[in-house]
Amino acid sequence: LDAGAEFIITQFFYDVNVFMRYVKRCRKAGIDCPIIPGIMPIQSFSSLLKMTQFCGISVPSSVIARLQNVRHDDEAVKKIGCEIASEMCRTILASSLLKEG
Repeated sequence: LDAGAEFIITQFFYDVNVFMRYVKRCRKAGIDCPIIPGIMPIQSFSSLLKMTQFCGISVPSSVIARLQNVRHDDEAVKKIGCEIASEMCRTILASSLLKEG
């Protein structure tokens, strides 16, 4: 921000609570620019595991549980992944954390 950025885009995540805590910390520190959440729909179970492990991202057990029975069916995983991403967006938008300034 000191170098002229006007907004923040976060790394992808699957735990909305982690994102909300991050936004609260930013606001408390006086960072009031827009913070764009890194929402990435899940494409396959194996890529979810690889990417989250590589990037050090925590995945709530509820997300893993929803995918467990279809983990070998990429189309079913994508469908559930889109549902999860939509739910995350709705939760974030329903909060008051993303307001500017």
